[in-house]
Amino acid sequence: MAGERPRIKSIITESIVNLEAYSENCCSKNARQVLLSPHKFNSDVWADKHYTIRVQQGDDNGVREGIELEAILELIRDTFNHVINYSLKYGKIVNFPPFAPPQSTRIVIQNHVDNEEHFLNVALEYHFLDVDTYEVTVWTAMKHKGFHIREGQYIIQLHHDKTILLQFVKRVLKKLHTFDRK
Repeated sequence: MAGERPRIKSIITESIVNLEAYSENCCSKNARQVLLSPHKFNSDVWADKHYTIRVQQGDDNGVREGIELEAILELIRDTFNHVINYSLKYGKIVNFPPFAPPQSTRIVIQNHVDNEEHFLNVALEYHFLDVDTYEVTVWTAMKHKGFHIREGQYIIQLHHDKTILLQFVKRVLKKLHTFDRK
């Protein structure tokens, strides 16, 4: 027959998403998303005098290369949400009032993005100030893999595709969790 209708040759693989449909979420088998809202946090970044002296004058070994404020601020920006998420999961990473400076948790953030032998280490304290504001204090920084880590201290390593939360326990780095970078 010459009058045959043309047939659809390609298979339709896209599915139609019904936004009104109920589906499963983290806590219900029958829920519907009604809002997706981004939340932003403010971070007040401070530099301790010890860090400032290391940047401007160096130490007994001379000027410390690679610890300029711009590099530190970029590292803080790249890891900020991860620090908050790790703190929600494990606690004791962000300090909450009443603040007790000698007992405050100080973490180390390491930049492993460039896979250099001597990577940037930054010792920081995060303090909750208000519902949407955190204070970040830079204590010191060093671009050296021999950076001193204290017993019990948390380390967040920034990699190209993820962050890794570690804790220094009994002279061993114990891996606690990872988050993918977005």
